[in-house]
Amino acid sequence: MKNYSRLLCLMLGLVLAGCNGSDKDKSTDSGNDSAIHPGQAALTGVYRAVAQDAAGNPLEVQLIAESGRLPLLTVWDDRDHQRSFRAKKRAAGQEQATYYFADIHYQCQGQQNAFVCDTPEGTTRLAADSSSAQDAGFVAGEYQAAWNGQLYTLTLDALGNARFSGGECESAARFSASDSLANLWVMTVDANNACHLPLSQAYGATVVDNDTLFSFNFQTEVTYFPQVWVKVAG
Repeated sequence: MKNYSRLLCLMLGLVLAGCNGSDKDKSTDSGNDSAIHPGQAALTGVYRAVAQDAAGNPLEVQLIAESGRLPLLTVWDDRDHQRSFRAKKRAAGQEQATYYFADIHYQCQGQQNAFVCDTPEGTTRLAADSSSAQDAGFVAGEYQAAWNGQLYTLTLDALGNARFSGGECESAARFSASDSLANLWVMTVDANNACHLPLSQAYGATVVDNDTLFSFNFQTEVTYFPQVWVKVAG
Protein backbone atom coordinates (compact mmCIF):
# COMPACT_ATOMS: atom_id res chain seq x y z
CA MET A 1 0.00 0.00 0.00
CA LYS A 2 1.13 3.55 -0.71
CA ASN A 3 1.28 4.64 2.95
CA TYR A 4 3.35 1.68 4.13
CA SER A 5 5.70 2.07 1.14
CA ARG A 6 6.15 5.72 2.07
CA LEU A 7 7.04 4.73 5.65
CA LEU A 8 9.50 2.07 4.45
CA CYS A 9 11.18 4.58 2.12
CA LEU A 10 11.40 7.06 5.00
CA MET A 11 13.06 4.46 7.23
CA LEU A 12 15.65 3.72 4.50
CA GLY A 13 16.24 7.44 3.95
CA LEU A 14 16.85 8.03 7.65
CA VAL A 15 19.41 5.22 7.75
CA LEU A 16 21.28 6.81 4.83
CA ALA A 17 21.01 10.26 6.41
CA GLY A 18 22.53 8.91 9.60
CA CYS A 19 25.48 7.53 7.65
CA ASN A 20 26.11 10.83 5.89
CA GLY A 21 25.08 13.32 8.57
CA SER A 22 27.12 16.44 9.32
CA ASP A 23 26.97 19.45 11.60
CA LYS A 24 25.93 21.82 8.82
CA ASP A 25 22.36 22.16 10.11
CA LYS A 26 23.41 23.61 13.46
CA SER A 27 22.96 27.33 14.02
CA THR A 28 21.97 29.85 16.65
CA ASP A 29 18.21 30.38 16.91
CA SER A 30 16.20 32.44 19.30
CA GLY A 31 13.21 30.15 18.70
CA ASN A 32 11.01 33.25 18.78
CA ASP A 33 11.07 33.21 22.58
CA SER A 34 13.56 34.06 25.35
CA ALA A 35 17.26 34.53 24.68
CA ILE A 36 19.34 31.39 24.27
CA HIS A 37 21.34 30.39 27.33
CA PRO A 38 24.94 29.19 27.03
CA GLY A 39 24.98 25.69 25.57
CA GLN A 40 21.52 26.01 23.97
CA ALA A 41 22.64 25.05 20.50
CA ALA A 42 19.34 25.20 18.62
CA LEU A 43 19.29 23.23 15.37
CA THR A 44 17.69 24.47 12.16
CA GLY A 45 16.54 21.97 9.58
CA VAL A 46 14.01 19.26 8.85
CA TYR A 47 14.06 16.14 11.03
CA ARG A 48 12.16 12.91 10.43
CA ALA A 49 11.50 9.54 12.02
CA VAL A 50 9.09 6.62 12.09
CA ALA A 51 7.34 6.21 15.45
CA GLN A 52 4.27 4.39 16.78
CA ASP A 53 0.89 5.40 18.08
CA ALA A 54 -0.79 3.96 21.19
CA ALA A 55 -2.09 0.99 19.18
CA GLY A 56 1.34 0.16 17.76
CA ASN A 57 0.59 1.50 14.28
CA PRO A 58 3.36 3.33 12.41
CA LEU A 59 3.53 7.13 12.40
CA GLU A 60 5.64 9.34 10.19
CA VAL A 61 6.96 12.23 12.29
CA GLN A 62 8.55 15.43 10.96
CA LEU A 63 9.90 18.41 12.88
CA ILE A 64 10.67 21.70 11.15
CA ALA A 65 13.09 23.88 13.13
CA GLU A 66 13.28 27.26 11.40
CA SER A 67 15.39 30.12 12.70
CA GLY A 68 13.29 32.71 14.55
CA ARG A 69 10.25 30.42 14.86
CA LEU A 70 9.14 27.82 17.35
CA PRO A 71 9.38 24.35 15.75
CA LEU A 72 6.42 22.74 14.00
CA LEU A 73 5.82 19.02 14.49
CA THR A 74 3.75 17.14 11.89
CA VAL A 75 2.51 13.56 12.24
CA TRP A 76 1.02 11.31 9.52
CA ASP A 77 -0.70 8.05 10.45
CA ASP A 78 -0.81 4.90 8.31
CA ARG A 79 -3.83 6.33 6.46
CA ASP A 80 -2.00 9.57 5.64
CA HIS A 81 -4.11 11.62 8.06
CA GLN A 82 -2.04 14.68 8.98
CA ARG A 83 -1.83 16.75 12.16
CA SER A 84 0.57 19.60 12.96
CA PHE A 85 1.52 21.06 16.33
CA ARG A 86 3.45 24.22 17.22
CA ALA A 87 5.90 23.91 20.12
CA LYS A 88 5.45 25.75 23.38
CA LYS A 89 8.21 28.08 24.56
CA ARG A 90 11.14 26.14 25.89
CA ALA A 91 11.88 26.33 29.60
CA ALA A 92 14.48 28.81 30.79
CA GLY A 93 17.71 27.33 32.09
CA GLN A 94 17.77 24.32 29.77
CA GLU A 95 21.29 23.49 28.65
CA GLN A 96 19.97 22.24 25.32
CA ALA A 97 17.10 23.35 23.09
CA THR A 98 14.04 21.57 24.52
CA TYR A 99 10.51 22.03 23.19
CA TYR A 100 7.18 20.68 24.41
CA PHE A 101 4.30 19.92 22.05
CA ALA A 102 1.45 19.95 24.54
CA ASP A 103 -1.41 18.68 22.36
CA ILE A 104 0.45 15.49 21.46
CA HIS A 105 2.56 15.21 24.64
CA TYR A 106 5.90 15.14 22.83
CA GLN A 107 8.99 16.70 24.43
CA CYS A 108 11.84 17.07 21.96
CA GLN A 109 15.43 17.98 22.79
CA GLY A 110 17.95 19.16 20.22
CA GLN A 111 21.12 17.12 20.08
CA GLN A 112 23.94 16.82 17.56
CA ASN A 113 22.25 16.77 14.14
CA ALA A 114 19.03 15.31 15.61
CA PHE A 115 16.06 15.80 17.91
CA VAL A 116 15.30 13.16 20.54
CA CYS A 117 11.61 13.14 21.50
CA ASP A 118 10.06 11.60 24.58
CA THR A 119 6.57 10.46 23.59
CA PRO A 120 3.76 8.59 25.39
CA GLU A 121 4.85 5.50 23.43
CA GLY A 122 8.60 5.80 24.12
CA THR A 123 11.65 7.68 22.86
CA THR A 124 12.02 8.54 19.17
CA ARG A 125 15.11 9.99 17.46
CA LEU A 126 14.41 12.36 14.56
CA ALA A 127 17.39 12.51 12.21
CA ALA A 128 18.26 15.42 9.93
CA ASP A 129 16.71 14.81 6.52
CA SER A 130 18.13 16.72 3.57
CA SER A 131 16.02 14.63 1.15
CA SER A 132 12.91 16.57 2.16
CA ALA A 133 13.95 19.58 0.06
CA GLN A 134 11.06 20.96 -1.93
CA ASP A 135 11.17 21.35 -5.69
CA ALA A 136 12.52 24.63 -7.05
CA GLY A 137 9.10 25.60 -8.38
CA PHE A 138 5.40 24.88 -8.13
CA VAL A 139 2.87 23.07 -10.30
CA ALA A 140 0.81 25.98 -11.56
CA GLY A 141 -2.94 25.71 -11.74
CA GLU A 142 -6.11 25.75 -9.69
CA TYR A 143 -6.54 23.72 -6.50
CA GLN A 144 -9.76 23.36 -4.54
CA ALA A 145 -10.82 22.49 -1.00
CA ALA A 146 -13.88 22.89 1.23
CA TRP A 147 -13.52 25.45 4.00
CA ASN A 148 -16.21 26.86 6.30
CA GLY A 149 -18.83 24.89 4.40
CA GLN A 150 -17.93 26.49 1.05
CA LEU A 151 -15.72 25.59 -1.89
CA TYR A 152 -12.53 27.66 -2.16
CA THR A 153 -10.05 27.84 -5.02
CA LEU A 154 -6.29 28.33 -4.69
CA THR A 155 -4.83 29.70 -7.92
CA LEU A 156 -1.05 29.22 -8.02
CA ASP A 157 1.64 30.12 -10.54
CA ALA A 158 5.07 28.54 -10.99
CA LEU A 159 6.76 31.35 -9.00
CA GLY A 160 4.69 30.82 -5.86
CA ASN A 161 2.20 33.67 -6.26
CA ALA A 162 -1.17 32.55 -4.91
CA ARG A 163 -4.76 33.75 -4.80
CA PHE A 164 -7.51 32.29 -2.62
CA SER A 165 -11.08 32.89 -3.71
CA GLY A 166 -14.50 31.72 -2.54
CA GLY A 167 -17.33 32.77 -0.30
CA GLU A 168 -17.49 36.12 -2.13
CA CYS A 169 -13.95 37.07 -1.08
CA GLU A 170 -10.40 36.99 -2.42
CA SER A 171 -7.02 37.05 -0.67
CA ALA A 172 -3.54 37.15 -2.18
CA ALA A 173 -0.51 35.34 -0.78
CA ARG A 174 3.00 34.35 -1.76
CA PHE A 175 5.28 31.40 -1.12
CA SER A 176 8.97 32.14 -0.70
CA ALA A 177 12.00 30.30 0.59
CA SER A 178 12.55 30.43 4.33
CA ASP A 179 15.29 32.81 5.46
CA SER A 180 17.09 29.99 7.27
CA LEU A 181 15.95 26.92 5.31
CA ALA A 182 16.10 27.40 1.56
CA ASN A 183 14.40 24.03 0.98
CA LEU A 184 11.18 25.09 2.71
CA TRP A 185 8.46 27.28 1.22
CA VAL A 186 6.76 29.67 3.63
CA MET A 187 3.43 31.35 2.85
CA THR A 188 2.79 34.94 3.79
CA VAL A 189 -0.63 36.52 3.32
CA ASP A 190 -1.07 40.04 1.96
CA ALA A 191 -2.28 42.68 4.42
CA ASN A 192 -5.64 42.99 2.65
CA ASN A 193 -6.79 39.56 3.82
CA ALA A 194 -10.42 39.75 2.72
CA CYS A 195 -11.00 35.99 3.19
CA HIS A 196 -9.60 36.14 6.73
CA LEU A 197 -7.09 33.35 6.09
CA PRO A 198 -6.06 32.17 9.57
CA LEU A 199 -2.42 31.70 8.65
CA SER A 200 0.31 33.92 10.04
CA GLN A 201 2.87 31.51 8.63
CA ALA A 202 2.48 28.11 6.97
CA TYR A 203 4.63 25.73 4.94
CA GLY A 204 3.43 24.51 1.55
CA ALA A 205 4.47 21.98 -1.08
CA THR A 206 3.16 20.34 -4.23
CA VAL A 207 2.55 16.61 -3.81
CA VAL A 208 2.34 14.17 -6.74
CA ASP A 209 0.81 10.68 -6.49
CA ASN A 210 1.28 8.14 -9.30
CA ASP A 211 2.60 10.90 -11.61
CA THR A 212 -0.97 12.03 -12.31
CA LEU A 213 -2.69 13.19 -9.11
CA PHE A 214 -1.53 16.62 -7.95
CA SER A 215 -2.36 18.29 -4.66
CA PHE A 216 -1.04 21.23 -2.67
CA ASN A 217 -0.43 20.44 1.00
CA PHE A 218 -0.12 22.82 3.93
CA GLN A 219 1.61 22.28 7.24
CA THR A 220 0.20 24.61 9.88
CA GLU A 221 -1.03 24.30 13.44
CA VAL A 222 -4.39 25.80 12.39
CA THR A 223 -6.43 22.61 12.50
CA TYR A 224 -9.60 23.90 10.84
CA PHE A 225 -7.86 25.15 7.67
CA PRO A 226 -7.78 22.61 4.79
CA GLN A 227 -4.40 20.89 4.65
CA VAL A 228 -4.87 19.21 1.27
CA TRP A 229 -6.01 21.11 -1.85
CA VAL A 230 -6.68 18.97 -4.93
CA LYS A 231 -5.64 20.21 -8.36
CA VAL A 232 -8.46 20.77 -10.82
CA ALA A 233 -7.97 18.87 -14.08
CA GLY A 234 -6.87 20.94 -17.03
